[in-house]
Amino acid sequence: MCGILGTIPSTEVNFFKKSLDTLFHRGPDDFGVECIDNDITLGHRRLTIVDLSENGHQPMFDISKRYSVVFNGEIYNFIEIKNELVKKGYAFRSSSDTEVLLNAYIEWGTQCVLRFNGMWSFAIWDSTKKELFLSRDRFGKKPLFYAELNEGLIFASEMKAITKMMGKACPSSIVSKVFSGNNIFKFEYLEGTVIKGVSKILPGHYGLYKNCNLDKRILTKALRS
Repeated sequence: MCGILGTIPSTEVNFFKKSLDTLFHRGPDDFGVECIDNDITLGHRRLTIVDLSENGHQPMFDISKRYSVVFNGEIYNFIEIKNELVKKGYAFRSSSDTEVLLNAYIEWGTQCVLRFNGMWSFAIWDSTKKELFLSRDRFGKKPLFYAELNEGLIFASEMKAITKMMGKACPSSIVSKVFSGNNIFKFEYLEGTVIKGVSKILPGHYGLYKNCNLDKRILTKALRS
């Protein structure tokens, strides 16, 4: 288990870190924060599992520094995917599944998740296109919440990191009426949450955020099979 957090546009580091620290329990081994060209701030709380070295530190960049990723989860077949990417000419600096995931996106774009066997929530930033790719695994094992604001986007592994970033300290004052009655038992099947203004990427879905717009889609039926 790890924790991810991000904001578009970028956020002052000390303020951002306070929200990231609410995810400490998800990743007590390491943390990282990167502000990229004032466009986005990415944060990660790490629980070391696959690559225990510093090479698995996140946020992680590709060799060109164009792409960056924060990732929570595990790709079980990453070695097979890595071998395929090596044959295509990709070089790797770590033994982590995170680097494999990032290079898989560079090679296959949004369709990369169709190759993944695992559980995940992740965000990949393309600094050339100024585009964010968010993805959640088929069964929603790994959470991924977001809030669209007038000035941008916040996403995180847990709602409390988002509400702290939004300056909403008292959840009782922002409980959504959408989840009254029986709706609370349909939580995983609805985009809304118990917190006003906070939504979630549904299982087996992705989101592309560009030009202040989040386009949410299910990739193909194959993603949920």
